[in-house]
Amino acid sequence: MKKRRAYVVISIVAIVVLLVVAACTPAATPTPPPATRPPVQATVTQMPTKPAWEVKWDNLVVEAKKEGEVLFYFIGGPKAREEVAKAFKARYGIDVNFVVGRPPELVQKLESEANAGLFLADVINLGGGSSLTMLKPKGLLKPIEPELILPEVKDPKSWVIGKLPFVDADGTVFGMLANYERYAAVNTDMVKEGEVTSLKGLLDPKWKNKMIMLDPSMPGAGASVCAFLGRVWGMEKALEWAQGVADQGTVFTRDKRQHVEWVAKGSKAIAIAPSPDVFSDFKSVGSPITSVKIDEGGNAQTVGGAIMLPAKPAHPNASTVFINWLLSKEGQAAYVKGIGVPGARVDAPKEGIDELFFPGPGDKITVTGDEEFFLLQGKMRPKLTEIVANQAK
Repeated sequence: MKKRRAYVVISIVAIVVLLVVAACTPAATPTPPPATRPPVQATVTQMPTKPAWEVKWDNLVVEAKKEGEVLFYFIGGPKAREEVAKAFKARYGIDVNFVVGRPPELVQKLESEANAGLFLADVINLGGGSSLTMLKPKGLLKPIEPELILPEVKDPKSWVIGKLPFVDADGTVFGMLANYERYAAVNTDMVKEGEVTSLKGLLDPKWKNKMIMLDPSMPGAGASVCAFLGRVWGMEKALEWAQGVADQGTVFTRDKRQHVEWVAKGSKAIAIAPSPDVFSDFKSVGSPITSVKIDEGGNAQTVGGAIMLPAKPAHPNASTVFINWLLSKEGQAAYVKGIGVPGARVDAPKEGIDELFFPGPGDKITVTGDEEFFLLQGKMRPKLTEIVANQAK
């Protein structure tokens, strides 16, 4: 009995101890669930959006490359053709093919093709007079500005006159050159310095049978000098001067290379109104030829090397790419290098260009090159045609 009582007491004590220990033991901390991580955000790289003009340009170039060529009706010489074609091909892989001729020849060809329903030209290079008095009135040209895409071409600050050098109000003729046009060149072995000081002085009998002039009845430098004097003296006096030049036994030629070559080689002493690019060619190889400063001054203009677009280009995409490129810094550099005359862009290169193409100290400057100037050429043409025809008899 005593053993059983003792066992019971021990059991009770044990239970009590267990209860006391349990009460004193801190409650177990439940294990927290795994921490929830924030969702991983996908990283998206935002590609820069191209401006609308660039998208348009890229698409245009793709289509132009499919057309593969540009047909350029061009009055420039072989060096200009080479430089332009090489640079454009290197940039876009598109061929530039040329139809070459004097302004009247190219005008006649374009008119004949249009009459036959043939539209082969993509870009045209002529003088402002040819373009405005012959092609534009017949609806053979279209405005250029809607085709201009490159910002560097459309920016007025890119051009020396502070605006795009359109010749006409409709924007169909764009001037690419900006030279000071001197209207008399002489053979330095035949004419002493200071002997020729004015265009009026060319009527002196001592110059009889010693002069050659580009035919003033056709668009070009010959017509330009007459219109220039029409601005300075008035049309009637300018026409009287042209008649006096003819009475001097002056040779009228339509070959602008022959015009300068005869003076460079001594066949004639004076070239009236030499074409700047041909003059540059002969001057650069050391020919005894130079332009002279004249009392009437010179013509500072931006319409030389006028560029235009036919109303129906054969390769419309390549045509637009080419004219934008030609008016860009790169295109102008190639053209100016080939032509040897200052460009109309402010960033056109000046290296290698004869200083005579820039006005110097004391040079009198007359600014022409607007549409009125070329319309004046048209008004003078009938009388100039008569003068030239009578000279040929």
